[in-house]
Order: sequence, then C-alpha cells, then structure tokens
Amino acid sequence: MDAGLHYGLAAWINGLRPTDDFVNCPTLPTAIDLVDLESIQNMDDLAKAADFARLTNFIPRQSGPIDTATNLWQTHYEVLKDMEFATRPWDGEDRAAYNAAFDLLYLTDELGFRTRSEQLVLYDEYKRALQDAETSGGTPSELHQAVTDWIALGHKLEIEAAMATMNRLTLRSSLTLAENEKNSLEAPDGIAFRHQSDRHFAPVYFSPISAVAKETWMEANVKLSDMDVAAGKTHYAGPWRGYRSKKEATVTFKYTVLDCSRSWFSTELYQADDWKLDEDHGLAAAGDGKNGKLPAYVHSVYLASVENVKVEKIRLRNPKPTGKIRLVEQRVAYAKLNSLQGHKLRSAKIRRGAARYTSKAIVASKPVLQVARTAEFAKLSVGGHLQQLTAVARQNRFTITAQLLRGRGLPVVQPTGRTTNHPTYVVGYGCRRLPKAPDPNPHYEW
Repeated sequence: MDAGLHYGLAAWINGLRPTDDFVNCPTLPTAIDLVDLESIQNMDDLAKAADFARLTNFIPRQSGPIDTATNLWQTHYEVLKDMEFATRPWDGEDRAAYNAAFDLLYLTDELGFRTRSEQLVLYDEYKRALQDAETSGGTPSELHQAVTDWIALGHKLEIEAAMATMNRLTLRSSLTLAENEKNSLEAPDGIAFRHQSDRHFAPVYFSPISAVAKETWMEANVKLSDMDVAAGKTHYAGPWRGYRSKKEATVTFKYTVLDCSRSWFSTELYQADDWKLDEDHGLAAAGDGKNGKLPAYVHSVYLASVENVKVEKIRLRNPKPTGKIRLVEQRVAYAKLNSLQGHKLRSAKIRRGAARYTSKAIVASKPVLQVARTAEFAKLSVGGHLQQLTAVARQNRFTITAQLLRGRGLPVVQPTGRTTNHPTYVVGYGCRRLPKAPDPNPHYEW
C-alpha cells in the first residue's frame, strides 16, 4: 500500500461509523497477519496475538501523533492503584446480581485467564452483521431478518440485560470492579496477562471474529476526491493532500473494522463518581481526548487490503506547455502513471488463474461456504460505493464464527474467481474519548 493512501482510507472508514470517534493513524500503514485469541493453535498464533495487543494498547491523543511509548494496561493500573473510594458498599443481593451478570459475559479458564463467553462473541457477531447490512443499503426485509437473528441466535436480550446490571451496579459502587482489575494487572503474573517468550501482554479480543477470514470483509470503490472531505476533518489533512497531490484515482479495496474488547479495562470506571485522586496525581482524563494520563483509548482498528488503484488523470502544473517543455512534462506524467498502475493492475486472466484450485483441497470435515450472488454496490452519502451485504454473505460469517468457537479452524472457501491475497494493513484506529475523570460526587462520604 502506498504510504499516505492510508490516511484517506482510515478517514473514509471512520466516516461510516455511527460514533464520534476520532482517528489516529500510524506514520506508515502497518502490515498485520490477523489471528483472534479464540483461534490460537500454536506459538506462532500467540505471537500474532501479542503483536495485535501491542498495536492497540497505546494511549491515543486527539490531534497528536501516535505515542508507542505509552501503554494502556500500565497506565490503567497506575490510575487504579491511586483511586480513593467513597464508602458505599453493595448488599448481598447486589453482589449476587453482579456476579451472575459477569458470569454470563465472561469465562475464567483453568489458568485463571478471563475470556469472553460464547454468548458475548455471538452477540457481537450478529450485531456487526446488522450494522454492515444497514451501512451497505440492505432492504427492509433483510434488516428485519438480521434483527430477528440477533435476538434469536445472538443472545441480544440476555447480554444487554447483563450489561445494564453491571453498568448500574458499577456506577453505584466501582470499588469491587476496580480492585479486581488492579489485582489482575499486577505485572508480570497478574491473571490478565498472557506470556509470549520472555514478554507479557494484556490481551485484546476483537469483534467480529469472523474477520480472520478476508472473505467476510466489505468491498468498496472510492475516488480519492471522495476521501477528501473525511480526511480534511482530521489532523492528517496535510499529509493526505501531500499524497493525493494532483492525481485522481478510484481505489478498490476490502476493509473491516475490528471493535476491541479488553476484559481488564472497564470504561465504566471512568464514568463512576465514587472515587477520586489526590492533588499529586492530577487528572486521569480531562474529557477532551487530549489531556490527562488516559484521555482516550483505541476502540476500533481499521484494516484494509487494496486490490486496485485505477489512476484516471494527473493534472500537469502548466496545462498548456509548448515545445520541449511540454514533451518533458508529458513524459514525466506518463512515468508517474505507469509507476502508480504498473504493479497494481492485473489482467482478468491472471486473476482467474490465481483463484482456481482443485477440488481435492476441500476437506470433508469442514463446511463449504456458499457462493453469494454478485452483490450490487450502494452509493453512499459520504462518497464512494459499498458492496451490499447479502443474506448468503451474512450467513457465511456465522458459519465461520461457529467453526472458530469450536476450534475447528476456517471453513473451506468456495472459489469465486476473485483473489483475496492482497496484503492486509492497519490503516488507522478509531479512538474514543474518556469523560472527565475523576469527577467525585461532593455529597458522598469520603
């Protein structure tokens, strides 16, 4: 992927999101080989999971560069350690309700590691399928079916009831939750940590887990000019303009948004009003996404795989040069055009050949994903066209999720004549501000 293109891709993807998350981007697009913690099979997978955790646990600041020297699990631990709590204990009924809700959302394995429950994984999977169907212009009947599936198969009502219970009790008294997270993050042997070689890391899960299969990603065709509006609203407007310069092109790419989940980091704690820090420890967050020890956190990761950049024109600096000057500028423009297109454009014949493989590769013990009808592309208000999520494609996501949850690996992919072997890059992060914290209630007893 060309350096600089990732600024426009990240801004455009963020513009599709129904949130006010701000964008942070790496200086260069970061190559990644994706694996989910629920799918770890060997030490190589563990190393990939460790890399993902380290990529997503920096402390973002709005309108500032990425600072990889900061670390979310260490900073969160420092804040937890310095909290002073008001005296407002739960009664026995409250504690029982909290524990029941927690046990529905999370599991603790034999080594003490906390992981997401199968119900929570499925909840997130069906929720994302609905969101993508809405974004890509699904019909009312398709959206109705997606909601019905979420309720019937994605444990929507049970999970949201458990979340509401935990949120209600945490806002009443955050002491228990804070103590649990602080103890789990006591390095290097706290139960929140996994170990990879001689290093430890606090794991980051993501949804949807079906995104480990690139066949589930959304496909888009977007002009560079369509990315301008979104990129211009970020502090990457300057670098983006430097990349785009005077060229116009249509970018064909596949993308996915991974929503991060951390069992050791509860944002509800930063909304609670029953704790404070003494003056020496300052603010945990100022509420502006910029100031404080922990002003924001990485909520989402934007992954993209560029399939083609079709350059349409390159405007010359002087539109009407004459003689030798015109000839030289034409040659320069032609050379730029070739360098931009040459290694990206593939003939249909090569694509068809790369996608074919023999039926002997199909393993009988694994399901074969259905081939969806050719989906139409919906024109978006933010600019560009997005391939619609069909019912078959949605069902394929659920098939992949079920296989991963049962440790059976990815299903066999039916050949469709399209290649998906383009590299995957982290192009940006959706970052969410924390509210002003602490914000202690002056009417409590301290």
